[in-house]
Amino acid sequence: MSIFKSLTTTGIEQAKDSLGESKFAPLDSGVYETKIKLAYAGKSEGGASSVTFIFDLGTREYTETLYVTNRNGVNYYEKDGKKFPLPGFTTVDDLCLVASGAPLAEQETEEKVIQSYDFEAKKDMPKRVPVLMALLNKPVTIAIKKTLVNKKTKDANGNYVDIADSREENNIAKVFHTETRLTVLETQNNATEAIFHDAWAEKNTGKTSDKRKIKEDGAKTSSTSTARKSLFS
Repeated sequence: MSIFKSLTTTGIEQAKDSLGESKFAPLDSGVYETKIKLAYAGKSEGGASSVTFIFDLGTREYTETLYVTNRNGVNYYEKDGKKFPLPGFTTVDDLCLVASGAPLAEQETEEKVIQSYDFEAKKDMPKRVPVLMALLNKPVTIAIKKTLVNKKTKDANGNYVDIADSREENNIAKVFHTETRLTVLETQNNATEAIFHDAWAEKNTGKTSDKRKIKEDGAKTSSTSTARKSLFS
């Protein structure tokens, strides 16, 4: 039985194809053809469920942890009486569909020992994790966005708050089928042209999105953007 069996899309509004926006240096924004080297489940200290992906880009790896539930184990949020999927859940569900033809809720896991970085030991240590076996070595194409954000620090109450210092980070913005270059939504709508893939690449390739709330001089700012490729059978 899948440990994600309860995380279905039934009764949740469909996610939209939106053009909005590691131990290696951040990647430039762009579309990357890759293979899933590893995908394993985890939980945050607060109880939110996650899936960590390690992608093989050929010349290097890209790692991202995506949260598929909140701390209450729910994979959606509610607004105006409707349920909408969490962004991390949509991305992971799309990766599962593109790679294996089955959604996250149907992914079987096997416990495996991997090498994972331990922040207390400050080195890689063996760790047992539930691995999503059907995804391993499967080709996927991902749109990766580079974003400039504020660093955070703890305040007197133990809450993380933004500071003027900044850093660059990467996030998966969209998932595409490698051969067709279609999104999951396009495939479900019987599209034959990779319109969103080409539009996203044209709008975002080589650009860094500035989402800092505080500039280095301490001034508040608004977000701007600056230059710098089963279901699919």
